[in-house]
Amino acid sequence: MFTIMPFDFGGGADMYGSTVNASEGLKTALKSAFGWSDATAYTHMGISGMNGLSDQQELTSTATWTKIRDWAKSKGLARLAFWSVNRDRPCPGGGVAENCSGTDQQPWEFTKITAGF
Repeated sequence: MFTIMPFDFGGGADMYGSTVNASEGLKTALKSAFGWSDATAYTHMGISGMNGLSDQQELTSTATWTKIRDWAKSKGLARLAFWSVNRDRPCPGGGVAENCSGTDQQPWEFTKITAGF
């Protein structure tokens, strides 16, 4: 099982597109290294994404996380997780901190989305 952490792309990233591109890069590397098919490579892959705002100011909203989850399900990935359950809530008064996501969300919304994986 090989899990990537697709965030900190350098700021302002399309987090869905960047996550899919990074995952496809991992798939290609696994196919090359092990001689696997696409399907087999996907079943040995995982994503551990960022929930909310990263330190590079990249935003993974709940809508984006839902798209990432749906993509991961459609490809048969083995794992989907996010950076920190401790951050799975909005920040009181806005902003971002280690104990909140920095995005407009309901408490535990990333957890609920991920549970659909």
